[in-house]
Amino acid sequence: MRARNRYSLFACTRPQETWYTETPHIIDIRQQLNDQLKCLEVKLETEVSIVTELQEFFRRRAELEQEYARNLDKLVRNMITRHRAEKNRSEQEQWATMSTYACWKLLVGITRKQSQDHQTMAEIYSNQMVSRLAEVIDNSQRIFRKCRDIGAESHEDIMKVLNELQSAMKTYHLYQNESKQAELKLRNVESQKQKVEQQLSSKNTTSRKLKGLERQAEKKQQKYADNKVKALKARNDYLLSIDAANAAINKYFSDDISDLMDCMDFGYHHSVGRVMMMYLGIHEHQKMTHVKSIEQLNKCITDLDSRADKQKFMELNNIYFMLPKKFDYQPFKGDEVCQISAQKEVQEDLIQRHATIEDRLNSLKAENDEIWKTLETTERTLVDTVQVKDYDVTKFFADESAPPRSPQEMLKHKAERLETESYYLEKFREYTLSCNRLARLQSKNAAIQKALGENQDDVPTRPPMPPPKPKKRRIGHHPPVGQPKLFTGSLEEYIEATGQEIPLVIKSCIRVINLYGLHHQGVFRVSGAQVEISQFKNIFESGEDALADVMDASDINSVAGVLKLYFRELREPLFPLHLFDALVECAREKEMPKRVQRIKDLLSSINRPIWIVMRYLFAFLNHLTEYSDENMMDPYNLAICFGPTLLPIPPDRDQVTFQSSVNEIIKIIIVHQEEIFPNDGGEIYEKMLLDRRDSVDAIDEDDEETSSLPSDEEESVYEPDVFEATAVFDFEARSPRELTFRRGDTLVLYNQMSSDWWEGCFRGKEGLIPDKYISIADSNKVLEQKGRTDVHDFVHSIISADTTPEDLSVDIDTALEEVMAGLKSLEMQQQLDKRMSLPAVKVKQTPKHTPDLVLDLPDGDMTSSCTDSIEQNSPTISAAENFAKSNQGTLKKARAPPLGRQDPTNRLSISSEPGDLARSKEPFEKGMDTISKQVPLSTFSLKRAQSVVQSREKFMESCYRTEPPSASSSSISASTPITSCDAPTFTSTPSFTPSPPLPASFSSLTSGPPPVAQKPKPPMKVKPPVMRKPASRPDVSSSPPLQPPQ
Repeated sequence: MRARNRYSLFACTRPQETWYTETPHIIDIRQQLNDQLKCLEVKLETEVSIVTELQEFFRRRAELEQEYARNLDKLVRNMITRHRAEKNRSEQEQWATMSTYACWKLLVGITRKQSQDHQTMAEIYSNQMVSRLAEVIDNSQRIFRKCRDIGAESHEDIMKVLNELQSAMKTYHLYQNESKQAELKLRNVESQKQKVEQQLSSKNTTSRKLKGLERQAEKKQQKYADNKVKALKARNDYLLSIDAANAAINKYFSDDISDLMDCMDFGYHHSVGRVMMMYLGIHEHQKMTHVKSIEQLNKCITDLDSRADKQKFMELNNIYFMLPKKFDYQPFKGDEVCQISAQKEVQEDLIQRHATIEDRLNSLKAENDEIWKTLETTERTLVDTVQVKDYDVTKFFADESAPPRSPQEMLKHKAERLETESYYLEKFREYTLSCNRLARLQSKNAAIQKALGENQDDVPTRPPMPPPKPKKRRIGHHPPVGQPKLFTGSLEEYIEATGQEIPLVIKSCIRVINLYGLHHQGVFRVSGAQVEISQFKNIFESGEDALADVMDASDINSVAGVLKLYFRELREPLFPLHLFDALVECAREKEMPKRVQRIKDLLSSINRPIWIVMRYLFAFLNHLTEYSDENMMDPYNLAICFGPTLLPIPPDRDQVTFQSSVNEIIKIIIVHQEEIFPNDGGEIYEKMLLDRRDSVDAIDEDDEETSSLPSDEEESVYEPDVFEATAVFDFEARSPRELTFRRGDTLVLYNQMSSDWWEGCFRGKEGLIPDKYISIADSNKVLEQKGRTDVHDFVHSIISADTTPEDLSVDIDTALEEVMAGLKSLEMQQQLDKRMSLPAVKVKQTPKHTPDLVLDLPDGDMTSSCTDSIEQNSPTISAAENFAKSNQGTLKKARAPPLGRQDPTNRLSISSEPGDLARSKEPFEKGMDTISKQVPLSTFSLKRAQSVVQSREKFMESCYRTEPPSASSSSISASTPITSCDAPTFTSTPSFTPSPPLPASFSSLTSGPPPVAQKPKPPMKVKPPVMRKPASRPDVSSSPPLQPPQ
């Protein structure tokens, strides 16, 4: 048997045989971790050297203060010369990353201009500032030593995980080899058994050899099964170790190292700032000649930012802080299964392990939360100690200076500080290690849960609620004072301070470009006016919307320039620096689906506020590319514009080499933004945005038209399907298909999609409304009562005109019909105008069909024989019918509305059911009853009306008695009017002719209120087809039932 390969974690040579090991990768990580500590030591030396230089500066300043301008100028020259002579180039680069270095430079510049001095300033320099700077050095070195021990402990923990990974890999390879050997032996025995069986098949006898081979085969089979189970378990352990190692490495490089540096810098910047504030206090007592220096010092102290220093430091030394490459699965020969197996042999073991990890996770999370609460409380105490406002020097300029602090008081204060600091660092150590353990356990738990859940059927469940906005836990975080910085600030801190999911500058710029710039050629590529960009920037920085009054595309290039400037000046770029190498590796993936999935996995680890802004921005850029044939900005061109801004290349990398990869990454994200950024809560980009003034005006105007000019046909057809509801709770839409409303708002309901959802409309927008959040009003009784009152008032207004009884008795029918025909024509004209001028915000049009005299003309073959026999100037034909007849040959016939949606009172239809004709008589009879009851007509006119009713009833009965249409005629659309020449005609009034539009006049009397004012009849206009609401309904299968808030 061939000897096994024996190798250790720190092996330096590779055997000639096949070698599968993570040792080189582990060695590289160990070296990287060691280099990190060395780099942090260099950082400490830089900080100490800066403070030492400040200390030296103030000491010499105290000695030279009495010699005034001559010695001060000499001091400045000596300091600059000393800095240039003693600091090499690499150390000067490190200095430039520190915001405290600006303090040193500013001190040198101010000193060059100063020429005054007095003894009090010298005493302050020598007694106060030097000692404080020494204390800063002492504190920084002490904290660094303890943090370095914590980092070393974290490194040991990581290396322990990596050793476990290597051990699991070795065990996996060993068991796989044994399984392969057992399989070969089993096949060998089976082949021998087959040979013996073939030899004995002709003899028809048994053999001891055959029985022995059978027993041997059974043993080999059992051994092979045992080895296979061991191999499966070893592979699972190996995969779990890989996940744990990757999670530990990712957690350390993503969070722990950043928190470690924050802890190292804790109090450093504030202590230096206190010294600088004391120096500022001295200058505040000087005359107006120091005003400029004071402003510079204020700016310098404001710029003291540990996070900005950390970002610059990591950019300068990015090679040491870049996220290492993930551990990949290295299969044994022929074993291509790269996921955790949940077969029956190991399923119970996985289930038991999953339960154990779940219990451990719950306890560890509770423990971690408690540690964080204690750490947070201790941090606030320590922050109060560090941020003591003891930099006021007014007392030193008083006639009787205050006595200095006693040594005992100072020692007591220092002892309290050391005790609090030690406790804080201990809790920080526990919190850091606990977070890393949590990351490892969560990774294992997710992997096992995925393996166990692969064979289960997908059960549709309600989509998860939008996750709450997480608040990132920060070490050494101090609450901001005043309005946070917008430009040159931190995007995450701005969102956390203001509560805006999308900053105002991003939302406003995108809104303007969406409204006026989607078709603008060269948007984002053509530079805008720098003066306008600066003005917009200053207004946005003050907290106001600089683009609120933009009404056209004249400033689109400047607006696009402001948006790019904002992302370019962010303190931390939109894409974190430590993900740069990993994203570049994604761009080198051959298959596009794998590229998209890897980018999605990487971006999913970003903090959620940044992720939401990314989703909003790239959804807008994707929308912009839909108009690339007009604006010439396809995904690649946009990637060229936004690549250096959103994903800057580290300064030590070759800009030309990596630029193409950066452009490709941005292009992929723009094209596949819907796959990379799923809609799981948070603010999303809407393609159809609306200017705020236009939206309000359009909605108000639409409401006025709707309330002042109702449509009788629409009300008569759709009144049973439209309801009015009042919101009883506030509801916030979670997706674009849902409507947002507040308690007390009035909503319009179209139909009920399910037991939990209605389809309706609110403020001009249609969507889904939850059933449990509204109270439906009984609107039928209200509408009926309102219609009766309006009809009574309208008829009463007609008969109360200044006319004589003789004129009323002779011309009442003619006058009434002319008025109703004019009102009906005006109403239909205004309704068409309103339909065609609906604002763009409405996604779907009202699902109601209004018959059109021009567009709903009958077919020529159906009416030719009848129309020829009717003269154009016949009194039985209205003006609209004459117009329709004269233009029938040149107008395109509109599509007939679907069956069952046609108003029976508007048009006499051919129906396949005899009962339809009988039902069509009811509106006409109801209208005549209403007129006969409410209008006090003369005897002559009443007789005429009764004769008309009797004639019409005879005509309706004759139509009812006719046989049902044949199969050939039953295919005629239900909207085709009856135009038979045999139908009787009535010449008493135009309203009582058998033409189809007649019943609509009476329907308008009984079903809705009249218009507010009577206007002259306008000429008929040819209008395009009425926009109808599509028949499809929104899918509510994925919308969950909602429970009203308690």
